[in-house]
Amino acid sequence: MKTKLSRLISIRTLVILSVAMGLGLFQNCSQAKFSAGASDQGSNGYNDQWRDGLDQPNLNPGSCYNVLHQLATDAKVVFVVDNSGSNTSTDPMKTMRAGSIEAFFNDFKSKQNFWYGFITFKGVGASALINNGNSSQPTITNLLPPMQSAIATFKAAADNGNTPYKAATDMAMLALQNDTNVNANTKWIVVFLSDGQPTPMRTDEQLKADVEGLLAVKPGKVSFNTIYYGSADLEATERLRMMAQVGGGKFLDTNANPSGKSFLISNVINVPGMPACQP
Repeated sequence: MKTKLSRLISIRTLVILSVAMGLGLFQNCSQAKFSAGASDQGSNGYNDQWRDGLDQPNLNPGSCYNVLHQLATDAKVVFVVDNSGSNTSTDPMKTMRAGSIEAFFNDFKSKQNFWYGFITFKGVGASALINNGNSSQPTITNLLPPMQSAIATFKAAADNGNTPYKAATDMAMLALQNDTNVNANTKWIVVFLSDGQPTPMRTDEQLKADVEGLLAVKPGKVSFNTIYYGSADLEATERLRMMAQVGGGKFLDTNANPSGKSFLISNVINVPGMPACQP
């Protein structure tokens, strides 16, 4: 009788230990992959690396991510993206550029107060991928298909030619000028991505004037944010930093980013007219 009882106690102890170990194992796994911000956007190959690790959305109420998600007014986000030849080395397959933009779009596309513009620049000019039937006439829309089409068109486009900053900022200025579907609280957020310096070259004063001209289209309602993703280059980095400072926006150098070229655009932009948020 005593032996039988001992055997039952041993079996019960093993069962309890097994359950406890299983729970501990599940908890460890859940910490590894089921945290806030894990990718749920499908398997297009672009989104996962922008939603894992250090780039998970910051749950701090004052974070840029949450400031944007809580924004009740119209936010017009205009992407101005380098499509020049050097990108064949700095961002082959457009993994960083298309990936970060698509992750942002997937994050906010359910919000009807978010609008989008998409401009690329290379060679001697810029092109509006969201337009009224003419690529030299940029428009801004809150309809999803035009933005989805713009992302697909950008992915398929060849990277070649020079890096005409002036053409890019002029096209962004035109996008704001063409945008008449506005109200008193509308905000415009320009996101300028480049891997190098402008060609043909422009002085710091010229670049400053370019940004100031864009801001003047909608005074007090525009932020100009810049992202540098080329190889380490102090001069190129500082010029884009200066443009963001003039534009009241944020600047990101992916060389100094803890996770390199993997980042959330929503963490590196300012909403015009609002206190600077925290990544």
